[in-house]
Amino acid sequence: MSLDALLSTPRTTSEVLDTILIHVRPYQWYAFDAAVACTAVWTLLRWLRTSRRQVHTTQLRGPPSESSLYGVNKRILDAENSGAIYEAWAVEYGSVYAIPSTLGKKKIILNDPKAIAHFYSKDTWTYTQTPGSRKVLANMVRG
Repeated sequence: MSLDALLSTPRTTSEVLDTILIHVRPYQWYAFDAAVACTAVWTLLRWLRTSRRQVHTTQLRGPPSESSLYGVNKRILDAENSGAIYEAWAVEYGSVYAIPSTLGKKKIILNDPKAIAHFYSKDTWTYTQTPGSRKVLANMVRG
C-alpha cells in the first residue's frame, strides 16, 4: 500500500503513524528526535535560568517596554536628544533603573557616581589596565 493511498483513506492516528514509521528510515527519526530533545532541553534551561535570575535579584523599576522586539531602543534612537530621555527616567525611577532592550533583555542604567565607582571596582574584567594598555594610552596622550 502506498503512502498516498494510506493518507487518503480514513484511519486512526496510530495506524497512520505506524505506517509512516515503517516507510521512513529509522536514522531519519533518530536525528529528528535528537533535534527535538535538544531544543526542549535548551528551552527548559533558558526558562530555568531566567526564572531563577528573577527570583534572586532585586527587581528594578523602569519604563515599560514599547516593543517585544526593540524594547525602548527604537524610541531612544529616534529621539533628537536621547540624554533627555535618560534624565527623565532618572527623575521618575531613581538613580538606578532597568530599561527593556532588544528581544526581552534588560539594560541596567546607573546615574549615581558612587554606584558606578563601586561597579567598576568589583568588575575587574571590564575595568582593567594591563601594562600594555597603559603604554598605549600614554603614547596616545603624549602625542
